[in-house]
Formats: sequence, structure tokens, C-alpha cells
Amino acid sequence: MDGDGGVGAASWRAAEKIFIGYLAVVALLLLVAGQPEVRFWGIAIQASLALLIMAIAACRGLGVGEGLYPWYAIVVLLISFRLLGWFVPAVHPIGRDAALSSIDRAVFGIDWERPPVIPIPIFTDILQIAYATYYAMPLAVLGAARGPARKSRVAAILLTGFLISYLLYFAVPGRGPHIHHGLELPRGIGIAEAIRSAILWLEGTMWDAFPSGHTLIALLCVILGFRERTWLGVVLAPCALLLVLSTVLLRYHYVIDVAAGLVLVPCSLGLGTLAWRHLEPPGIGAVPNPDV
Repeated sequence: MDGDGGVGAASWRAAEKIFIGYLAVVALLLLVAGQPEVRFWGIAIQASLALLIMAIAACRGLGVGEGLYPWYAIVVLLISFRLLGWFVPAVHPIGRDAALSSIDRAVFGIDWERPPVIPIPIFTDILQIAYATYYAMPLAVLGAARGPARKSRVAAILLTGFLISYLLYFAVPGRGPHIHHGLELPRGIGIAEAIRSAILWLEGTMWDAFPSGHTLIALLCVILGFRERTWLGVVLAPCALLLVLSTVLLRYHYVIDVAAGLVLVPCSLGLGTLAWRHLEPPGIGAVPNPDV
């Protein structure tokens, strides 16, 4: 049995409830505004993912597969992200890159017809490596969390950040300056190109420019890293700084995307913590000081 002794909804952890809520919202968007050729299979997939989460939670309540949480959610999250490549244009087929580019020009003085240039190729490789650390940061923070309660809190906060950014892709779909303006990505000495190819294989061509999820998640990981292990926060902080710079200098994101990601950091931290406090079942364990 789980710590709460239940096998029903009471055994669901906070992150699982947050995820099921997100799946329901996307299903509703597809039902109300989705194109017919995507609507029904999209809703069916969302329902299937929700049932999978419920089934894993039920098994955990029976004492089976307790070690899967929260790691299995990473696989479901990756599936949900890839599905956005079909779902976002099905709900909102008009891209907003022109508007995002205009905001950059008006507010930040950046003309994407004349993008920033990286003068030394090896800097491109360094920035591309930093950009790729995004995929390892959440794993590092989850692995460093001490005890089931803290691990569940980290999972709830990170998942909140990811899913907020996913929902905003529906509101402001954009592909980024490198695609919209047909820009050649800066060249390195070979490492950058290899990493870039791997990312393209993993993510595909997505409508995920606004907000910058890389900025949002990286900074959340720094904050959570300092909370869990001071040394981890120290390691992640410079990586996150280079990562934020790389999003613009490598032409993946507009500056306004990064600004939006920055604004969403305290929002995700606050909402994720609130959700964890109210949705986590009793009996999991307690964080001695929930504000730390």
C-alpha cells in the first residue's frame, strides 16, 4: 500500500494530478477549437495518457511499481511535448513570429534581418553545449532531492513550469527566428552541429518559441538545486546563464521569449509549490521547512 493506504484517487501524487489536469485542458482545446482531422485522435491520446497515469498510480497504491514515480512522468512529458507539433497548429494555425520579431525590434532594438553574430566559432560550441544542458538539469535536481516529499515537491514545481509553457504555445505559437527568418544557425567547430542534429531528432520542428521553456526550466532548476544541494545550485547557475544567452545568440528564441520565461519562473515556483501543498496525499512525508 502507499503511505496513505489507498488505491484510488487518494494515492495520486501532486504531479500526477497536475498532469491529468493539463491533459484535460488540451483535450478541451482540441474539442472546442481543434481541426477535425486532429481533434478525435488527439483527444483519444490525451485520454490514454491520463489512463496510463491513473493505472500507474493505482498500481503504486497496491505496492507495485513504487519506484517509478516521478521518473515515468518524464516519458509522458516527452510524449506530450512531441504531440504539440500536431496539436498547436490544429488549434491555432496562425503563427505569431512576425509579432514576436516586431516586439524584439521595437522594445529591445534587435533586428532579426541582421541577427547577432558569434565572432569565434568555438563560442558557438560552448553555447550549444550549454543549451543542451537543459535536458539534464531536471534529472539532476530530481536525483538530488532528499526524500520522497522533497522529490515530489521538485517534480510538482518542474512539471508546473513545463506545462505552463506548453499551454502558452497554444496562445502564442511561434517557431523562432532561425525558422521564421530563414537564418542559418551559427557554425562551430563541429560539436555544435552534432548537438543540433540530435536536438532536431529529439524535438522535431515545433511551435515552441514563446515562452522560452529553456529559460524557465533552467532557472527553476537553479533555484531548486540550491534548495536541495548547495553545490548543485553552484554548478547549475553558470550553465543556466550560458543557456539563457544561447537561446538568443543561437537564434532559437526571440528576446521577448526569454523575457516571458523569466517572468514565468516565480509564477511556476509559486503555483507548483501551492499545488504540491494542496494536492499531495498525506503520509508521504513532510518537508521540515516547506519554504526551503
